[in-house]
Amino acid sequence: METLQLPRDPYNIIITGVGGQGNVMASRVLSSMLVNGGFMTTIGETFG
Repeated sequence: METLQLPRDPYNIIITGVGGQGNVMASRVLSSMLVNGGFMTTIGETFG
């Protein structure tokens, strides 16, 4: 599969929240959509 190139510097999308799994799920859904579109993604989770 061909990897798409962004027209400018890479974008940073930050999803924040308090408690629950909604943030994790939103990150995974968005990442999955971008991967299906040919983009490379990275997800990081910080607890504590």
